[in-house]
Amino acid sequence: MTRWLASVCLALLCATAARAQSPNPYARIGSPVSEQPLQGTVMIQGSAAHPAFSRYELSYAREPELTEWVSLGGSTMPVDRGLLGTWNTRAVSDGAYALRLQVFAGDGSVNEAIVRNLKVANPTISGGAPASASPSNATRALPTLAEVQTARDVLDLIGRTLNRAPGAFLNGARWGLSALALLGLYVAVKKLVLWAWRRWRGAEYVDYGQ
Repeated sequence: MTRWLASVCLALLCATAARAQSPNPYARIGSPVSEQPLQGTVMIQGSAAHPAFSRYELSYAREPELTEWVSLGGSTMPVDRGLLGTWNTRAVSDGAYALRLQVFAGDGSVNEAIVRNLKVANPTISGGAPASASPSNATRALPTLAEVQTARDVLDLIGRTLNRAPGAFLNGARWGLSALALLGLYVAVKKLVLWAWRRWRGAEYVDYGQ
């Protein structure tokens, strides 16, 4: 009896270990891998598929707490051994992180894969600040208050101009039509005068000929 119980326990332990070691067929992160150093923009490769696939989502959390997961986005299209997304590690401080892939199915199930102990270590500039925090990068990424106010003033000016545009357009059209009408009248009168003058000159020539 003791041997039988030992055999059953051993079989259960082996089955549990096998399940733990086998990758999830519906959610799998192939790259990056555990203990890998990361810097800059990281390409996340893997698979996200399910017979009742709905969507997938990528997220990361700080090690070892893993209490607050930050979304990296996802997609409503399945991926089979391809690019799942990207992670800009310059937006986080250096340290250890976990990366998670969740695949949501239409039947309500959620399959996930987690890669632990990813080492984020971005290069620094003089002064010890991360490269992404340099003044030039920050200036290019975010507009200053003066730029925001200037843009707002320009938008207000455009709005006021558009509000006055209908009246100004109608006045301009009215003046344009009046000018065209006067030009047409001038051309018509000129042609009429020329026609009358030519008729009169033709009649005069006929009289002299008689």
